[in-house]
Amino acid sequence: MGVKFGWWPYVKSMIRNYPLRAAQYEDILSMHTTPVLSGMPHGSTPGDPVGELIAKADGKATYQEYWAVKRALDVCASTSPDFCAFVRLYYWTTPRLQLEQIAARLHYSPETIRKWNRRLIYQVARERGLYDG
Repeated sequence: MGVKFGWWPYVKSMIRNYPLRAAQYEDILSMHTTPVLSGMPHGSTPGDPVGELIAKADGKATYQEYWAVKRALDVCASTSPDFCAFVRLYYWTTPRLQLEQIAARLHYSPETIRKWNRRLIYQVARERGLYDG
């Protein structure tokens, strides 16, 4: 089975939570600010509220988790055209399928699917700064 580090469950959790994090990030980006037409002063200087939200979110762990998984998926997707299907089936569908079931569905060997899973987990850990190997 191989070595499992203490961060292994955390990384799997980050991958499972990625769709939620992506939706939250997309909500921030899709925010529209509307001008206040009352003519009353607000006591603050005009600025970029969406930019401020993104800058504030940048320091949060959830935002860093989102980017770690996104970058890892971009790197690992070049492995095979079916890699994203594997991630969707294993991490983002319920009930969750076993690796052997996914291998049969995608017509790959179970060992190939296990390698893809390890590659994704290690890549997310690298992107998040948890693993430097």
